[in-house]
Amino acid sequence: MKKCLQVLLIVCAFLLLQPAGFARQATRTRQSRVVKFPVSGSVLVQAKEKVGHNPRMFLLNRQTGKVLLDYVFQDAEDVLKPQGDSPITDPFLRFGVIRAAGLPSPLLLAVGVSPGGSDHGFWAVIIGEVSGQLKVLTQELFTHIQGGFYLGYLNKKLGYGLVSWKFVWDDGAHYDLHPYEVEVFTLQGDRFVRRQKYVSKKKYEDNGIGAVRELGISVRDLRRSVPRLKEYLE
Repeated sequence: MKKCLQVLLIVCAFLLLQPAGFARQATRTRQSRVVKFPVSGSVLVQAKEKVGHNPRMFLLNRQTGKVLLDYVFQDAEDVLKPQGDSPITDPFLRFGVIRAAGLPSPLLLAVGVSPGGSDHGFWAVIIGEVSGQLKVLTQELFTHIQGGFYLGYLNKKLGYGLVSWKFVWDDGAHYDLHPYEVEVFTLQGDRFVRRQKYVSKKKYEDNGIGAVRELGISVRDLRRSVPRLKEYLE
Protein backbone atom coordinates (compact mmCIF):
# COMPACT_ATOMS: atom_id res chain seq x y z
CA MET A 1 0.00 0.00 0.00
CA LYS A 2 2.83 2.37 0.93
CA LYS A 3 4.64 1.60 -2.33
CA CYS A 4 1.48 2.32 -4.38
CA LEU A 5 1.10 5.68 -2.64
CA GLN A 6 4.70 6.57 -3.45
CA VAL A 7 4.17 5.75 -7.14
CA LEU A 8 1.01 7.85 -7.18
CA LEU A 9 2.84 10.82 -5.66
CA ILE A 10 5.62 10.52 -8.26
CA VAL A 11 3.10 10.49 -11.12
CA CYS A 12 1.27 13.54 -9.72
CA ALA A 13 4.56 15.41 -9.32
CA PHE A 14 5.53 14.59 -12.91
CA LEU A 15 2.24 15.95 -14.26
CA LEU A 16 2.53 19.13 -12.19
CA LEU A 17 6.01 19.80 -13.57
CA GLN A 18 4.88 19.58 -17.19
CA PRO A 19 4.48 22.85 -19.13
CA ALA A 20 1.02 24.32 -19.61
CA GLY A 21 -0.74 22.61 -22.46
CA PHE A 22 0.99 19.24 -21.91
CA ALA A 23 -2.38 17.48 -21.76
CA ARG A 24 -3.42 19.13 -25.02
CA GLN A 25 -0.44 17.53 -26.79
CA ALA A 26 -1.67 13.98 -26.22
CA THR A 27 -3.22 12.00 -29.05
CA ARG A 28 -6.96 11.84 -28.46
CA THR A 29 -9.41 9.29 -29.78
CA ARG A 30 -12.37 11.37 -30.98
CA GLN A 31 -14.48 8.51 -32.29
CA SER A 32 -14.29 4.76 -31.73
CA ARG A 33 -16.42 1.92 -33.04
CA VAL A 34 -16.13 -1.84 -33.52
CA VAL A 35 -16.86 -2.82 -37.13
CA LYS A 36 -17.05 -6.44 -38.31
CA PHE A 37 -15.38 -7.24 -41.65
CA PRO A 38 -15.79 -10.55 -43.55
CA VAL A 39 -12.15 -11.69 -43.19
CA SER A 40 -10.54 -9.32 -40.69
CA GLY A 41 -13.33 -9.97 -38.19
CA SER A 42 -14.05 -7.51 -35.39
CA VAL A 43 -11.99 -4.39 -35.96
CA LEU A 44 -11.66 -1.43 -33.60
CA VAL A 45 -11.89 1.68 -35.79
CA GLN A 46 -10.69 4.98 -34.30
CA ALA A 47 -10.43 8.59 -35.44
CA LYS A 48 -7.44 10.16 -33.70
CA GLU A 49 -6.39 13.80 -33.37
CA LYS A 50 -3.36 15.54 -31.89
CA VAL A 51 -2.60 19.25 -31.68
CA GLY A 52 -0.15 20.24 -34.42
CA HIS A 53 -0.47 16.92 -36.27
CA ASN A 54 -2.58 15.65 -39.14
CA PRO A 55 -5.48 13.39 -38.09
CA ARG A 56 -5.26 9.58 -38.36
CA MET A 57 -7.56 6.67 -39.00
CA PHE A 58 -6.37 3.80 -36.80
CA LEU A 59 -7.69 0.24 -37.23
CA LEU A 60 -6.67 -2.75 -35.13
CA ASN A 61 -7.83 -6.30 -34.62
CA ARG A 62 -10.04 -6.33 -31.54
CA GLN A 63 -8.87 -9.78 -30.37
CA THR A 64 -5.13 -9.65 -31.04
CA GLY A 65 -4.45 -5.91 -30.91
CA LYS A 66 -2.61 -6.11 -34.25
CA VAL A 67 -2.60 -2.82 -36.18
CA LEU A 68 -4.35 -3.41 -39.51
CA LEU A 69 -4.22 0.13 -40.87
CA ASP A 70 -2.76 3.45 -39.75
CA TYR A 71 -3.66 6.19 -42.23
CA VAL A 72 -2.63 9.84 -41.84
CA PHE A 73 -4.51 12.53 -43.77
CA GLN A 74 -2.10 14.61 -45.87
CA ASP A 75 -3.85 17.73 -47.15
CA ALA A 76 -1.53 19.95 -49.18
CA GLU A 77 -1.92 23.10 -47.06
CA ASP A 78 -1.92 21.44 -43.61
CA VAL A 79 -5.30 22.97 -42.76
CA LEU A 80 -6.37 19.73 -41.05
CA LYS A 81 -3.88 20.12 -38.19
CA PRO A 82 -5.74 21.10 -35.00
CA GLN A 83 -4.08 23.90 -33.05
CA GLY A 84 -6.12 23.57 -29.88
CA ASP A 85 -7.61 27.04 -30.28
CA SER A 86 -11.31 26.14 -30.10
CA PRO A 87 -13.48 23.02 -30.48
CA ILE A 88 -15.63 25.07 -32.88
CA THR A 89 -12.90 26.28 -35.26
CA ASP A 90 -10.35 23.46 -34.92
CA PRO A 91 -10.20 20.86 -37.72
CA PHE A 92 -11.54 17.42 -36.81
CA LEU A 93 -11.88 13.86 -38.12
CA ARG A 94 -14.93 11.58 -38.07
CA PHE A 95 -16.07 8.47 -39.94
CA GLY A 96 -19.25 6.69 -40.95
CA VAL A 97 -19.93 3.04 -41.79
CA ILE A 98 -21.43 2.62 -45.26
CA ARG A 99 -23.06 -0.59 -46.44
CA ALA A 100 -23.68 -0.47 -50.19
CA ALA A 101 -24.91 -3.42 -52.25
CA GLY A 102 -22.57 -4.23 -55.11
CA LEU A 103 -19.48 -2.98 -53.25
CA PRO A 104 -17.28 -4.55 -50.53
CA SER A 105 -19.18 -4.26 -47.26
CA PRO A 106 -18.76 -2.54 -44.94
CA LEU A 107 -16.93 0.55 -46.18
CA LEU A 108 -15.67 3.40 -44.01
CA LEU A 109 -16.16 6.99 -45.13
CA ALA A 110 -13.53 8.96 -43.19
CA VAL A 111 -13.86 12.73 -43.43
CA GLY A 112 -11.49 15.43 -42.19
CA VAL A 113 -13.19 18.81 -41.77
CA SER A 114 -11.59 22.26 -41.75
CA PRO A 115 -14.22 24.74 -40.48
CA GLY A 116 -14.23 28.16 -42.13
CA GLY A 117 -16.31 31.31 -42.24
CA SER A 118 -18.86 31.02 -45.03
CA ASP A 119 -17.70 27.56 -46.09
CA HIS A 120 -15.90 24.48 -44.77
CA GLY A 121 -13.42 22.09 -46.42
CA PHE A 122 -14.09 18.34 -46.42
CA TRP A 123 -11.35 15.79 -47.22
CA ALA A 124 -12.43 12.17 -47.50
CA VAL A 125 -11.11 8.68 -48.12
CA ILE A 126 -12.86 5.34 -48.42
CA ILE A 127 -11.48 2.40 -46.43
CA GLY A 128 -12.52 -1.17 -47.13
CA GLU A 129 -11.46 -4.80 -47.11
CA VAL A 130 -10.17 -6.22 -50.41
CA SER A 131 -8.75 -9.76 -50.63
CA GLY A 132 -8.79 -9.98 -46.85
CA GLN A 133 -6.79 -6.80 -46.26
CA LEU A 134 -7.96 -3.41 -45.02
CA LYS A 135 -6.87 -0.67 -47.40
CA VAL A 136 -7.48 2.94 -48.36
CA LEU A 137 -9.32 2.55 -51.65
CA THR A 138 -9.21 6.15 -52.89
CA GLN A 139 -7.07 9.21 -53.24
CA GLU A 140 -8.07 11.98 -50.83
CA LEU A 141 -11.25 13.53 -52.18
CA PHE A 142 -12.23 17.14 -51.52
CA THR A 143 -15.47 19.09 -51.51
CA HIS A 144 -17.23 22.06 -49.88
CA ILE A 145 -20.54 22.51 -48.08
CA GLN A 146 -21.96 22.79 -51.61
CA GLY A 147 -21.05 19.30 -52.77
CA GLY A 148 -20.96 15.77 -51.45
CA PHE A 149 -19.84 12.13 -51.56
CA TYR A 150 -21.90 9.09 -52.55
CA LEU A 151 -21.26 5.33 -52.63
CA GLY A 152 -23.63 2.85 -54.22
CA TYR A 153 -25.52 2.09 -57.40
CA LEU A 154 -24.91 4.69 -60.12
CA ASN A 155 -26.76 3.54 -63.23
CA LYS A 156 -26.96 0.65 -65.73
CA LYS A 157 -23.88 1.80 -67.63
CA LEU A 158 -21.58 2.32 -64.63
CA GLY A 159 -22.98 -0.15 -62.12
CA TYR A 160 -21.78 0.50 -58.56
CA GLY A 161 -19.23 3.11 -57.61
CA LEU A 162 -18.32 6.39 -55.98
CA VAL A 163 -19.27 9.97 -56.85
CA SER A 164 -17.66 13.18 -55.55
CA TRP A 165 -18.97 16.60 -56.53
CA LYS A 166 -18.22 20.25 -55.68
CA PHE A 167 -19.20 23.70 -56.93
CA VAL A 168 -17.02 25.74 -59.29
CA TRP A 169 -16.88 29.37 -58.18
CA ASP A 170 -17.02 31.10 -61.55
CA ASP A 171 -18.58 34.43 -60.54
CA GLY A 172 -21.18 35.95 -58.23
CA ALA A 173 -21.59 35.48 -54.50
CA HIS A 174 -20.60 32.34 -52.64
CA TYR A 175 -24.07 30.80 -52.51
CA ASP A 176 -25.34 31.97 -55.90
CA LEU A 177 -25.96 29.54 -58.74
CA HIS A 178 -22.76 27.82 -59.89
CA PRO A 179 -21.67 25.01 -62.19
CA TYR A 180 -20.48 21.82 -60.48
CA GLU A 181 -17.56 19.51 -61.10
CA VAL A 182 -18.49 15.83 -60.81
CA GLU A 183 -16.03 12.93 -60.54
CA VAL A 184 -17.20 9.34 -61.00
CA PHE A 185 -15.13 6.36 -59.78
CA THR A 186 -15.59 2.59 -60.06
CA LEU A 187 -13.76 -0.08 -58.09
CA GLN A 188 -11.02 -1.87 -60.02
CA GLY A 189 -9.00 -4.30 -57.93
CA ASP A 190 -8.16 -2.54 -54.69
CA ARG A 191 -8.73 1.06 -55.87
CA PHE A 192 -11.56 3.32 -56.92
CA VAL A 193 -10.41 4.52 -60.35
CA ARG A 194 -11.82 7.68 -61.91
CA ARG A 195 -13.99 6.91 -64.91
CA GLN A 196 -15.31 10.37 -65.65
CA LYS A 197 -14.78 14.03 -64.78
CA TYR A 198 -17.65 16.29 -65.75
CA VAL A 199 -18.60 19.95 -65.39
CA SER A 200 -22.35 20.51 -65.35
CA LYS A 201 -24.01 22.28 -68.25
CA LYS A 202 -26.38 24.13 -65.94
CA LYS A 203 -25.78 26.07 -62.72
CA TYR A 204 -27.19 24.92 -59.39
CA GLU A 205 -27.49 26.09 -55.80
CA ASP A 206 -27.75 24.22 -52.49
CA ASN A 207 -25.53 21.12 -52.66
CA GLY A 208 -25.62 20.60 -56.43
CA ILE A 209 -27.23 17.17 -56.60
CA GLY A 210 -28.87 18.31 -59.84
CA ALA A 211 -25.44 18.42 -61.49
CA VAL A 212 -24.94 14.71 -60.80
CA ARG A 213 -28.39 13.96 -62.24
CA GLU A 214 -27.18 15.38 -65.57
CA LEU A 215 -25.16 12.14 -65.81
CA GLY A 216 -28.20 10.00 -65.09
CA ILE A 217 -27.02 9.26 -61.54
CA SER A 218 -29.21 9.65 -58.46
CA VAL A 219 -27.28 10.34 -55.27
CA ARG A 220 -27.58 11.45 -51.67
CA ASP A 221 -24.84 13.10 -49.66
CA LEU A 222 -23.40 10.41 -47.37
CA ARG A 223 -21.59 12.96 -45.23
CA ARG A 224 -24.88 13.28 -43.35
CA SER A 225 -24.36 9.73 -42.06
CA VAL A 226 -21.07 10.72 -40.41
CA PRO A 227 -21.25 11.90 -36.76
CA ARG A 228 -20.95 15.67 -36.19
CA LEU A 229 -20.85 16.56 -39.89
CA LYS A 230 -24.53 17.45 -40.30
CA GLU A 231 -24.16 20.70 -38.34
CA TYR A 232 -21.42 21.77 -40.80
CA LEU A 233 -23.62 21.13 -43.84
CA GLU A 234 -26.41 23.60 -43.12
